[in-house]
Amino acid sequence: MRNRDLIMEMVRHDPLVVIGFLLIGLSGWQSFVIYRRLAESGYKIRGYFAMWPTIGTMPLAYLHLKHRSQRGWSAWPAYLVWLLTVAGTAALVAGLFRLPD
Repeated sequence: MRNRDLIMEMVRHDPLVVIGFLLIGLSGWQSFVIYRRLAESGYKIRGYFAMWPTIGTMPLAYLHLKHRSQRGWSAWPAYLVWLLTVAGTAALVAGLFRLPD
């Protein structure tokens, strides 16, 4: 019960930091969706650990956009990764600068 109260106090005190972490987490989740779609379509991936640096970043979204015309995929998942990454980073930075001393 005490941990939940601490978390709720943090959300009330500085919601931008929490929103930033949430948006960055959603960006990572969407990157895993793209990663799974690429793996199922036959794209050769060297291994899960080799892909960790690109999860939640631009290379996976770029690969999705590159192969989408061949597979008939929509472009919105790749754009969503970029949007969530930028918005999450901006919210996190703004929230961290607003933290009191």
